[in-house]
Amino acid sequence: MAHTQTNFGIVTERGMRRFTIFDTDNLTVLHQINTPSYDYIDVAITSDCSRAVLSAFNDERLVQVDLTQDPPQVIDD
Repeated sequence: MAHTQTNFGIVTERGMRRFTIFDTDNLTVLHQINTPSYDYIDVAITSDCSRAVLSAFNDERLVQVDLTQDPPQVIDD
């Protein structure tokens, strides 16, 4: 992902069934990625910013996202 050198955040949008990656400096959306209908509620980012993990509470599921790809790709579903 081209923006790994900048400040970015990731939020889950449960009602929209997607997660959004945004630039925290100017609050612009960088990517919006659709997910299956799982109940994603939280996101963690690795310290090197290469991966994100989304957690689904009701489905008891973790999904990994490769942030080095452009666009980012779900790699473990």
